[in-house]
Amino acid sequence: LPIYEEFVRFLSEASAKPHAIAHLKHYLRRINELIAAQSEDLRHKQDAETRRAQEQIKELIRLKVDQLISDEEFREQRSAISGRMVAPEVGGITELPRVDSVLRDLDSISEYLTNLPNAWERVAPQFQRRFQQIAIPDGYAVGSVGTAPKGRLLSFIAAPLPADTNGVPPVCDSWNQLAFEIQSLAVVFCESSML
Repeated sequence: LPIYEEFVRFLSEASAKPHAIAHLKHYLRRINELIAAQSEDLRHKQDAETRRAQEQIKELIRLKVDQLISDEEFREQRSAISGRMVAPEVGGITELPRVDSVLRDLDSISEYLTNLPNAWERVAPQFQRRFQQIAIPDGYAVGSVGTAPKGRLLSFIAAPLPADTNGVPPVCDSWNQLAFEIQSLAVVFCESSML
């Protein structure tokens, strides 16, 4: 029972304030804008590279027609240029969860985030371990729940940030983990028939 009480106290301290939920929604929308801008920039760069490669192919054909390069040089150059056209820049933006889906999930769990001890008690026993893993992914030792590293979502909502801050942390890893935890909690609550 003491560990249960300790975890409930931890959840009580980690519960979200309304401004934290508003800030999180703003954060998610801002990330979406950044991702869209980065995707658009990447698309423009790839389009420019494709146009450049097409011009180089035309020039290469002109050089071959004028017999200024050998057949071997033509094949090598054409292969190199064609490879740039077919394989756009690798390492671009990875596939990220859709923000509208994550926002819907966040809306569905917002009430629970403001009262995590109550949510914990209402979660079906078979989902309590999953709930615990989202709250404290690295686990904790008895007597030290309060010092255990929180999951990304609880860290975010417990941070003392005003609702109007414009700071946005790095996108991909942070976003993926945050989206995963929001979606996972939505599933836990839904499967526990809480939604």
